[in-house]
Amino acid sequence: MLNDEVSKKIRTLRMKKEITQEILSNKAGIYLSYLGKIERGQKNFIGAFR
Repeated sequence: MLNDEVSKKIRTLRMKKEITQEILSNKAGIYLSYLGKIERGQKNFIGAFR
């Protein structure tokens, strides 16, 4: 699924850049818990980012 591929890519890029979930969620304007669910493929990210 596309959602799974993108979720893995978000996590991979975040870790490569050594950015914590907290920092990325703040920059993206979403809750930390929501970002975690996106990275695990538990939530759809469409419309999550402003």
